Amino acid sequence: MATTAARDVIQENADALAALILSVTEVTGQPLYVYDVEDVKFEQGKQGFDLPAVTILYNSMTLAGNDKRGTAADLIFDVYLIAGRDRTERQDSEAGVVKSAATQGLSAIRSVLLADCTKAPSGRAWEFMRESLVGIDEDWIVYLQRWRTRVMTIC
Repeated sequence: MATTAARDVIQENADALAALILSVTEVTGQPLYVYDVEDVKFEQGKQGFDLPAVTILYNSMTLAGNDKRGTAADLIFDVYLIAGRDRTERQDSEAGVVKSAATQGLSAIRSVLLADCTKAPSGRAWEFMRESLVGIDEDWIVYLQRWRTRVMTIC
């Protein structure tokens, strides 16, 4: 179980990540708290939401090494982008390329987090780890982006 200090570090970084992602115009309103496509259907029926939407989940904190300042850990978060499967494409004005709403949202999130090595509260840059399709049904498509940053934990 995480200590209070570890929980504070996790929450501080999760809040900072959410603020960055929610600044992306291609992503709507408040983050959803869902874990799979069935939860998306439940949330849509319960309260409705605009697509594309995003959810941010704490994945893990893994040991990265020790130094004179303390123990280094990689703090990992999963960002899920939920988009409709309407096949509607939009023009990306900067590149002149036609992209789906999902692809445009994923690109926008990457751009915000990678721009000028955007820093987490720890002072370290957010690092892109992976992106993949994780869920699909007749109405939704769900993509995962995994991000990490390095934090110092004091024992």
